[in-house]
Amino acid sequence: MLNSNYIYVKGDVSGIQKFIFNIKSKHAAKELKGRSFFIKILIKVAIQHLLDQFDLDDLQETNSSKISTSGGSFVLKLPAVDGFEKKVLQAQKDFTKALEYTELNISIACVTKSNTYKEDIEKLDAACRTFKYKFYHINHEYFNTFEKTKVTKLSQNWERFTPQIQSNNFFAIQQHSGENKHLTIDNNVIKMAGYAITLNNSFEGFPLNAHLESLFPEKSNNRTKDFSDLSKSDYIDFRNCVANNINGGEKGVDKLGVLAMDVDGLGEEMGKIKSEEQHSELDKKLSLFFNDKIREIINSSDYSYQHRCKNRISPPIPKFENKIYSVTAGGDDCFFVGKWNTILDFAIEINKAFTSAFPGLTISAGLIVVDPKFPVVRFADLVESKLKTAKYHYATKGNICLFGEVISWDMLKEVYDMRTILKKANVSGGMLAKARLNSIKLKDSRVFRLEDFWKMGYYLRDLPQSKKKKVMDRLNKYMIQSVVEEDPLKQMNYRSILPVAARLAELDNR
Repeated sequence: MLNSNYIYVKGDVSGIQKFIFNIKSKHAAKELKGRSFFIKILIKVAIQHLLDQFDLDDLQETNSSKISTSGGSFVLKLPAVDGFEKKVLQAQKDFTKALEYTELNISIACVTKSNTYKEDIEKLDAACRTFKYKFYHINHEYFNTFEKTKVTKLSQNWERFTPQIQSNNFFAIQQHSGENKHLTIDNNVIKMAGYAITLNNSFEGFPLNAHLESLFPEKSNNRTKDFSDLSKSDYIDFRNCVANNINGGEKGVDKLGVLAMDVDGLGEEMGKIKSEEQHSELDKKLSLFFNDKIREIINSSDYSYQHRCKNRISPPIPKFENKIYSVTAGGDDCFFVGKWNTILDFAIEINKAFTSAFPGLTISAGLIVVDPKFPVVRFADLVESKLKTAKYHYATKGNICLFGEVISWDMLKEVYDMRTILKKANVSGGMLAKARLNSIKLKDSRVFRLEDFWKMGYYLRDLPQSKKKKVMDRLNKYMIQSVVEEDPLKQMNYRSILPVAARLAELDNR
């Protein structure tokens, strides 16, 4: 038996998606970030509560007690002092009470350090899952009803709290002596479980820029863009080569893209971890990527586009800066909103950066295109469903689900090439729609019929011969590749290139 002078404590928040996204679309941009950032605050306050219970130093990023804080959970290593079970249970009681009117829960469990690190963490995970079923055994009677007025008031306060994240640079965590341990929000101050979290510009506490939720897409007057702004194309004065209004991205239909991304097989990777140091190292690396690297991609001037005006090239226009609304970026997943074509390009850049930073790991994505007034709770459910399709529909990992089609990241280049060919050929919307519907038949057929292939040529009959030949030659190449390809996903991808590219071209041309 190994050293048992320590315990491992895990806190795991549940109900996150419902808490963040179950809001009205009208004020979504003013609420989502506040709700998402609260999950980060909740984790930090729960850790601070436990450190105080065990009389340890204040919470710092270098605190040796902290092993991981990612994905709505945390793992701590604490001394096995007398009565440690009561101290952990007290934290559970305080936060169960604090979250009573939020639809969130946090389960806090502990195990004694006794076996290998891997075995201890497996026991800790099991204890935490078991504890999730015991919330209402602690300080609650069965079937108590929530006070709707308190739930409504909290919802209204999130709308006022979000701008505070934008106007402040730090947040401090301090104990307060008030008897009320329920969650309360008053502009820049959140109170819960005996702690006050104050947003400030006095360099007190933790920097807000350590969290991607602090990055807001802004208009020229420093006001936050709403989803309607983000769905619009940038306005270019082609006579003077001036960008008069930077909205959401390049020309195309005014629609939003909603993007969810998640690391594949992270549980398996965690299963390979044999020490606290390895666990902590992976956690820090993921946290840096899903905040610093993604922030760098959004703000970097390397990502821009140009327009040709009056035989001149216009100045570079930011491709992502002030065009990406980051809802949440956790330890291994993220959720973004932006113009449909901007967000698709953004997803591609994230994948490139992730596979470079984490060789051997992959990341999957779901992307949907919706109206800017589409209900937030519905688009959250829809994109989550598409993400699961991308992750689990095929054995091959590292895919994106776009327009309902699961496509491997490397095959997106072929989609983009075909999209460019269709755009340069000036294929009309009507021809694109017919070609897309016919190509879907080709995709779903087990046996290719020549008549379906020739129908495609017929639908494109009004194109100049050279352009029609270019499209048909490329399609013929893809059909042949789909026959000889052994991988089931890529086999389907070759058949999906034209319908997906045609759909993108349709949206480009509107």
